[in-house]
Amino acid sequence: MSHPHQLTDIADVMTFLNAGRARFTLVSKATGNRFTYRVRAAKDGRIFFVSLMTGPDNERSFTYLGTLTPDGRSYRHGVRSPIAEDAPRARAFAWFHAAAIVRGDLSRVEFWHEGKCGRCGRTLTVPESIERGIGPECAGILGVRLPPAAAQAQRHEEMLRGEQEDMFEIQRRDVVFRDGGPGAGPGAG
Repeated sequence: MSHPHQLTDIADVMTFLNAGRARFTLVSKATGNRFTYRVRAAKDGRIFFVSLMTGPDNERSFTYLGTLTPDGRSYRHGVRSPIAEDAPRARAFAWFHAAAIVRGDLSRVEFWHEGKCGRCGRTLTVPESIERGIGPECAGILGVRLPPAAAQAQRHEEMLRGEQEDMFEIQRRDVVFRDGGPGAGPGAG
């Protein structure tokens, strides 16, 4: 059994990479070496920018590496990347692209997401979403079919959100009533 943050299906990896805000770590099964990358969609969605984590801040320490097409079939090392194309971290992504994305072979690499949605970056809480790296709402936007349990969890989350909004409205009216605002009761206003 794999860990819930490890994607083992190439279709799930491709969905995650193309979601728009993917952050993930690749681990070589042969050497144990690991590198963390970020893939972000350009505003127009026609190209994805690949960056490599190069410092201790796993939120902001990313350096431009290259570009990836939305279908994932073409990766180009960036001419303006400060990381040399033959650097181990750059070669690792190029190898991952050729082996996993183009040939669909994940047998020599582990793909780990960080537990946040690859599209919006929110923390994932629905087990099926954690397994895929995409939250239920974003899965709907991306056209990803959810397993029945995840679809049920999405409906449950929407229901809870609606109840929470109703509770806030009741609290707001109660505050207005106690403060003597509109509708504050007999003798008010």
